[in-house]
Amino acid sequence: MAKQHMQRLRAAESQEEHDARIVKIRQHISVIQETESVEQREIRLSALRMHNSQVRADETPEQREVRLSALRMHSSQVRKAEKSQIEAFNKTINIFCDKVCEICTKRSNPNQVTNHKIKLSTASYLPAELTSKGTILLCLQAANAVLWFWRTLQEQQY
Repeated sequence: MAKQHMQRLRAAESQEEHDARIVKIRQHISVIQETESVEQREIRLSALRMHNSQVRADETPEQREVRLSALRMHSSQVRKAEKSQIEAFNKTINIFCDKVCEICTKRSNPNQVTNHKIKLSTASYLPAELTSKGTILLCLQAANAVLWFWRTLQEQQY
């Protein structure tokens, strides 16, 4: 009788009332779970397990099939969402390496290369085809090597 009364009340409630009731229940449960002791938690979980096993033992084959198909559908949706999140993550980090270092020909991401202006007086160690360009695209390793070589040349001149 009380169960039917609650079912009628829930069927007649609006979406806002339903949402408010669910929020209130969740808050109440979280307060209870925060304040319960370890022993109380174990008792609650064992009672929940026993209730679930009793419900599963009493269900008909049709109810079991409906429950399992709903579980399969939910698992499928979770896997699809996880797969799409992984694909989105990989898409954001896999920027195509389309920049090529002009010294070592290493392919790099756009944020891993720098443009360097070439001074003809100090760039005698570079090949003529690179010095004629004016600016060259260098990966970070080549840029460090060029700067190191340029600094050692400067030190040797003094």
